[in-house]
Formats: sequence, C-alpha cells, structure tokens
Amino acid sequence: MYNSGPNADIVNRLSLESAMKRSVDPKDVQHMKPGLRKVGFTQINSFNIALPVGEWGGRLGQMSRDNMHGLANIWLKGDLGRYTHEECEATLVEIDKECEQLQSFYKIWLVVGQKPLPESA
Repeated sequence: MYNSGPNADIVNRLSLESAMKRSVDPKDVQHMKPGLRKVGFTQINSFNIALPVGEWGGRLGQMSRDNMHGLANIWLKGDLGRYTHEECEATLVEIDKECEQLQSFYKIWLVVGQKPLPESA
C-alpha cells in the first residue's frame, strides 16, 4: 500500500513476509513479459494501475478496503502477526482512518497477452 500510515505499514510488512516465506516475490509480475512470449503468447502488454483504498476512492476504494480487511485479518492473526481478535479489529479501525487521511492506494501490475489458437491440420 502506498501513502500508508504506521498501522498499514505493519500489514504491508506482514504481507511481504508472508509472500517471501512461501517463496513468492510480489515483484515477479513486473518481469513476466519475456516468459509469456517464450511460451507463445502474443500482443503482451503490462499496466501499472493505482487502486484506491477506502471511502475516499468511491465504490472501488470501498471494495479494495474490504479486500484489505480480509487479507489483513489473515496476516495480523496468523503466525507472523499473532494479534488477538480485538487487537486486529482495533488496528483495522486505525488503518481505515489512515487510508482516508492519506488517500492510500495499491499499485497493481497487470500483464495480459493473447495465446494464439492452434492451427488446424
């Protein structure tokens, strides 16, 4: 999350730790174009979009906030965060305030391509 406050930074850190613990580098998507080309995809494009988090971002911001809540619950209460239910809920309230004040957002990388249909014999 970008333009994040101190509580959202905790969730950012836990998100990255969780991914790395599973050998998943969230930045890999930024380098997928050559691999897609190698396996036959064409018309490959990548896009970096900003996704608002919170009421300030309208319906889209509300949906991404709800998504963040679901993931934050997993990370905060899991083996990395070890928060109690009450601590987690209180942290989410603070994160929501930070997101509104700072107009927080996610940067999402999308990579799309077309796999040509096999030629008929």
